[in-house]
Amino acid sequence: MNQFILISLLSILSMAWPLSVVQARCGLGGNVGLGGNIQRFEAPAVNEWVSINGFTLKVNRVKWAIQTMTAKRTISAFFRDDSTAIRAIEFPALPPHQSLRDFALLSAPFPGQNAHVENVRTAFNVWGVKASYGGAPSFPGQNPLVVRYYFQGQSGRITCFEVLPMKRFVDWSESNNLILNTLSRQRSS
Repeated sequence: MNQFILISLLSILSMAWPLSVVQARCGLGGNVGLGGNIQRFEAPAVNEWVSINGFTLKVNRVKWAIQTMTAKRTISAFFRDDSTAIRAIEFPALPPHQSLRDFALLSAPFPGQNAHVENVRTAFNVWGVKASYGGAPSFPGQNPLVVRYYFQGQSGRITCFEVLPMKRFVDWSESNNLILNTLSRQRSS
């Protein structure tokens, strides 16, 4: 316990002073001394299962701010980290003879803008569509204005996770990881 407190204090001091002044070396024997290489202290994940329109996300509360809406609204949840914000939006069921891909093109937030649409599958085998509007995320200088992930629930209604950039140059991988690696269908009980 004393070692944890000491490491915490040293990591707080290292944020206040330049790293050349305060450096901590953590050995296997439990010794902590000045000098040597610094090891970054990262807060452990506090995972929370968040239910959204028939789907479940495993969200790290340390990394993401979470806000869910209890009343029946179009926007049912909001997540935010340091570079992106994600809104969970619910749409009505698809009309007959319309695919999720067609819906992604028709429901573009900026009509007439460039749209790149691709099929995706989450780690928990939920199929959907990812649409990047306003640019290609892989080319520098052409960051998209909005990225949306569309998934059709068992009721037929569509849940869209709309990712908005919160600064000029955005690392889209954190939001992509949250949606594609943790989204699963909610189990009926």
